[in-house]
Amino acid sequence: MRGISPVWIAVAIVVILAAATIVYTTWAVKRANPRGVEKATYSAPSAPGKHTPEGRRILGNVQIEGPSIVQRDEKGNEVWSARTEGELEVSDEEQRLTATGVVWTLTRGGDTVTLNSRRMELAWAGGDVVFGGDIDIYDGRGRRFTARQARFESGTEKIICDGGVRWDVGRYSAAADQLVIDVKNKRLRLRGGVKLTART
Repeated sequence: MRGISPVWIAVAIVVILAAATIVYTTWAVKRANPRGVEKATYSAPSAPGKHTPEGRRILGNVQIEGPSIVQRDEKGNEVWSARTEGELEVSDEEQRLTATGVVWTLTRGGDTVTLNSRRMELAWAGGDVVFGGDIDIYDGRGRRFTARQARFESGTEKIICDGGVRWDVGRYSAAADQLVIDVKNKRLRLRGGVKLTART
């Protein structure tokens, strides 16, 4: 009776190791995700401790939907939305959301205000939205506003712009220290160092 060839012994060992690897991998996956939880389909660059889970409710009716942040009212209607072309991060530790390359949109009574900003921050405390870096605002009526920074007060529905404010409409322009856009009452107010000019 001949002994078992060393080649067959090696083949048997390889087969046993491969089977053991498959069994272990399957067990590890089931243990890490026991309920088959679907992972987020969108992920932007993020720092340690920060994440961008799609569909996560982060503050009241504010929710992340892909690369967008959306606030809805109690009936599910959109209040405002912001789409980011840069990074989108949520920090539980800092209790805030930050986004870069933002196009923010607010619609009220048929009027749509669009704000372009390099950076947007939403803090859990208060729920106001803060924008920074070369703000451009369009109100849908042919008027354009620029400023260095702005914030949206969720309680009053006012957009307050500060620093190098400029308002262009037709052949007229105005400069001021501050601009208040009262979205709810459809009013505009310029404050501090107001200067009006007409282009010829």
